[in-house]
Amino acid sequence: MQNFKSRLLFALVLAIGLVVVCASSAWAQTHCVSLKGTVTAAFTGTAWVGTTTWNFRNGPTLTARIIDVNTGMKPGKDPKTPDTNVWIGTETSTLDFGTGDTFQLITRFVTQHMNDPLGLYRVNENGTIANGTGKYSKVYGHFTVHGPFGPALSKDASGTWLWTSEYNGNICGLD
Repeated sequence: MQNFKSRLLFALVLAIGLVVVCASSAWAQTHCVSLKGTVTAAFTGTAWVGTTTWNFRNGPTLTARIIDVNTGMKPGKDPKTPDTNVWIGTETSTLDFGTGDTFQLITRFVTQHMNDPLGLYRVNENGTIANGTGKYSKVYGHFTVHGPFGPALSKDASGTWLWTSEYNGNICGLD
């Protein structure tokens, strides 16, 4: 009889543990939503500075100022091209939605077509969402970014480097 009670107690504890783990995982998933965004920025010589628009949960469009600082960049190792056409690097973007509401995008990127004579290049990025403040103090998530950049995007002959891309991903912790 004692052995039966011990087994029953063990099974009950195990079942409760599974319910708690499954419920907390399901709760966490319901607090992650899709994100979509766009960026339009110009290179100032030290950072990409511009405007982003965001949409979380298919809600209203939000606008934020972006300051995107390169934290490391080097030629990629492409054995087929001696003066490489591919660069790799990292950057940190701060998005400021106003009134103390910010978060950062911590990014790794690969650029392509860096030898294009017209100055039209392509960037592919992925990264994490972190370091939020204000109403974004608990956010985290993942995203990808793809789009063109370079002086060929300028509408005049100024040679200003411009960047425009689309963000897609998931953001958690908005609630």
